[in-house]
Amino acid sequence: MKNRFKPAVLVSALALVCTQSANADFDFNEYLGNQVFDCPNDTNFSEGDCLYSVGDTGPAGGKVFFVSKNGSHGLEVSPIDAVVGGESEFEWGCYKIDAIGSEEMGLGGGSMNTRMIIDECVSTLGGPTAADVADNFKYGGFDDWYLPSHDELHSLRVNLKDKGLLEMEYDFYWSSSEDKVGRDHYKAHNNRLSYQEYVGGKYMVNDISGGTKHLKSFVRPVRSF
Repeated sequence: MKNRFKPAVLVSALALVCTQSANADFDFNEYLGNQVFDCPNDTNFSEGDCLYSVGDTGPAGGKVFFVSKNGSHGLEVSPIDAVVGGESEFEWGCYKIDAIGSEEMGLGGGSMNTRMIIDECVSTLGGPTAADVADNFKYGGFDDWYLPSHDELHSLRVNLKDKGLLEMEYDFYWSSSEDKVGRDHYKAHNNRLSYQEYVGGKYMVNDISGGTKHLKSFVRPVRSF
């Protein structure tokens, strides 16, 4: 089922309520006035008909980690990692290629990043890239999943994983966001880093870091609704 709520609209709709730093311990329910809504248990509804809170089950069976101000739209994360042919860790792609422009960091930006990576990147190791895997992911009858942006990956981690609401590996996960800064150590190799997050343990500043693009990390797809 294709998504009818476009990411660009999501960014616009959520921009007014998402003003906190990505390094904060988000509590969007409190920020939005402690709204708590239950979605109907039956499946005879369309996206936008239900009102959601962070932690609810989303339309595709994922976990909601962000909602719009009225609770009718937001972002959900798959309850499982993406796996292809028994493999669960994948390269980012575009190794030793400088910035391709997938630098959107905010909520709602991962979809655009993912499409850009697919259009511009090739595999270094001969397999699918993290963006390819997320884009081809199917779960709950939906096929519009994508690789989360920096802020999407971090917010799903602190809103769900750190609060015991989502199972994830204690390891690195790829975001779709490139590091905008060409770090001196890698400039000689023309290799712009991409952000990944280590989800194990309590949040520390260095849990979000730049990873070189040929390394393999886990992929946890997200989608907007």
